Amino acid sequence: MHIPEDIFLPLYANETSSWQRLNYQIQSASQVLFLCETNVRVHALHIKAALFKNAKLIEIPSSGEGFKSFQNLEKILGILHQENLDRHSLLIVMGGGAFSDLCGLAASLFHRGIAWIVIPSSLLSMVDAAIGGKTAINLGEVKNLLGTFHEPANLIFYPDCLRTLPQIEFNSGFGEMLKTSLLISNKEFQLVESMNPNQGYSDSGELLKLIDSCMRFKEKIVKADPQETLNLRSMLNLGHTIGHALESEFLYQVPHGICVAYGLWLESSLACKLHNTSPLLPARIARIVRKMNYKLPHVPDGHLVLNRCLGDKKNRNQSIGFVFLREVGELWDGVHTVSRYSLAELKNPVKETFAECFA
Repeated sequence: MHIPEDIFLPLYANETSSWQRLNYQIQSASQVLFLCETNVRVHALHIKAALFKNAKLIEIPSSGEGFKSFQNLEKILGILHQENLDRHSLLIVMGGGAFSDLCGLAASLFHRGIAWIVIPSSLLSMVDAAIGGKTAINLGEVKNLLGTFHEPANLIFYPDCLRTLPQIEFNSGFGEMLKTSLLISNKEFQLVESMNPNQGYSDSGELLKLIDSCMRFKEKIVKADPQETLNLRSMLNLGHTIGHALESEFLYQVPHGICVAYGLWLESSLACKLHNTSPLLPARIARIVRKMNYKLPHVPDGHLVLNRCLGDKKNRNQSIGFVFLREVGELWDGVHTVSRYSLAELKNPVKETFAECFA
């Protein structure tokens, strides 16, 4: 059995050598520490017994997006130090997207970077957050402003976590699956259209097939543009410009994927007004968002949300960047940018879009 010399290079869990590599990664580590969110303790104990018998398991209470703070980053780094991890240690992280974002950042900083393995426990982290090596914490109301690229050495897909996932978290992951299906093809999008997100997890092969398609698609994009230097990875920000602004508007009390779903709806409607794209796509997205049956805390003000978009970390030269679709599976050429000094050109389209979507 040939194992590459550097066994801690990034490796995706659907590759055939992944389990062989996992065994070598564990054996080669000077120490293995397993951090899990408190709410997935039962699943973590099962995985520890099967794969990481000699690892120490520490449960960490987290609070979704609010977990991604300097204070909690310092707490996790303190744990790594107290457990005497060195540069050759291996960190196992099991939890949702916010948890893996912060713990991955801690892994990238400790001893200038130690190897880590991620076990996503939420639908959102399975199809998006755990793939690609982006780690981050928030700075004030600005999401993911401080972070690094630090690819996990391995990713373990454990779908049993979805059986105990709260409905609101399932819907949040469903919002990210909606985004990815729009990027892949009409086949995947139609599959999302046919589903009822409020039924939660089922053993249906269709759901697992869709999760696999979403994971493979993001893996493909990340491998081609690992650190966003080719502008290819920017397509994954579909729906996120307004989505992140909505998260900030609602003080991170509305789950990320639900804000993204609304962002997809609003941005596709905005594309119709700016580029005369077909109104059929936003109508199809709207039906899916309505099926999620989530009541927002208040009707957002389009002008205020637009101003929040100015703080997005993806902006360049003080311009807001939008990713638009011509149709399912086909991106509009390049990123649509609007200078902060030209926001007036968006004022009426945004006002009309918000009025239509929140009528």
